[in-house]
Amino acid sequence: AVYMVVHSFVLFYQVVSLNVAVNSHNNVMLTLLVSNNFVELKSNVFKRFEPDNLFQVAASDMVERFQLTMYLLIVSLHVLSVHGWHADRAEFLNVGYAVAMVTAAELLVDWIKHAFVIKFNSLTPAVYRRFQYVLCRDLANNVAGGQEERQAGPHMLQSGAAASTRIGFSCIPLFCLVLRSVGSFAYWLELHRSASGIALLALALAFLTALKMLISVMLTGFACQHLLHRNGAVAHPGSHRQ
Repeated sequence: AVYMVVHSFVLFYQVVSLNVAVNSHNNVMLTLLVSNNFVELKSNVFKRFEPDNLFQVAASDMVERFQLTMYLLIVSLHVLSVHGWHADRAEFLNVGYAVAMVTAAELLVDWIKHAFVIKFNSLTPAVYRRFQYVLCRDLANNVAGGQEERQAGPHMLQSGAAASTRIGFSCIPLFCLVLRSVGSFAYWLELHRSASGIALLALALAFLTALKMLISVMLTGFACQHLLHRNGAVAHPGSHRQ
């Protein structure tokens, strides 16, 4: 419980820092925020990496990109709640420029970092297919007691926990952050003052729950299909040559 509270506060302060950088009319802070990505690039490109270590880096990048996406959505909602629907066009352009700059810097740094890592360590891009296989195996509940099984497990609906644990993603602190931010946005819209607003919030919650379940089923289906295709290719290696 203490860890979840501390983690939630850390995410909250990261959003606050990004919000200040995005809404600052002085680009110095935003430039400083973007330049931190290049510090990450400098600390990783010339290090010796085994495939397992590279997997941890790739998993960390996945989590970081997802969190950054949520941060930018929260900042956009905050800007909308502060300036309203009739804000100056220049304000929205400034926010859009900052969001595009942060996203582009993140993608560019990750691309350069992984290109240098696989080149410096004499790896091939095919190693990422192995990473995909490992995550698909987790999503299909294919790992039990550290032993690898070749068939998809029956408990598909519980498949997300293993993959989340493997990549180091903790969803509860991020959920608390999103709930706090969306709650503030809903309060700004004054949805709590009427029965129709409360009904709209309930419908939005039901829609998001259904969307989460749909994405989970789609990811599990993709994982099972990928495993079946890969296992079929391994069992019949010469079938594609005929």
